[in-house]
Amino acid sequence: LPGTPAESERLERKSTAKFNRAKVKNKYSPSYIGMGGYFMGFALVRLMAILLCGYCLATWLTIQHPFYLTDFILQVILQPLEFFASTVVLCAGVQMNGSLLRELIQKPKGIRAIGHMIGILLVFSILFHLSWIHSLILFCLSLIYVIISVRR
Repeated sequence: LPGTPAESERLERKSTAKFNRAKVKNKYSPSYIGMGGYFMGFALVRLMAILLCGYCLATWLTIQHPFYLTDFILQVILQPLEFFASTVVLCAGVQMNGSLLRELIQKPKGIRAIGHMIGILLVFSILFHLSWIHSLILFCLSLIYVIISVRR
């Protein structure tokens, strides 16, 4: 019956159970991300995105050997869309690679850190075979980004 002590106790237990269910962590909560497969999967996606960014950079931004600044500026003027797209891809690749390297420096976690290092080495060895100058630019800018962003 409504208004009885038994009814009010039942309603209180029901609201407490609902509150306790809301506190249960799901697989997308920040505490779960650091503990397992979701984080490693996210790192693999980032590694694949870095590889894609490096590939797009190498195909969209051509650097001729020997390098002449006038030819490079002429290419920028004549093909502004490709230059803009390659610049956006370069910025995205530097940011993703830099964040991955920064995580390795700030929070090394045993076997996971070794897997990330092997992944980075594999991605940059593939990019090195595609275009060594583009992979060198991407890696050096990522290191500069990490040096600037790491806090002690």
